Amino acid sequence: MKEFEDLSPDEEELIAAIRNYNKSYPNGKRELMRYINQLLDGLIRQD
Repeated sequence: MKEFEDLSPDEEELIAAIRNYNKSYPNGKRELMRYINQLLDGLIRQD
């Protein structure tokens, strides 16, 4: 991604998954949303 060169691979994957969700809606909605939530949970620090 040109505009965000400092993104981690996980952050890039999250953005790609969100874009795929928006493109494929409503097909695969539940599976993609679960995957997006897993990625997000992995990126959020929980102290």
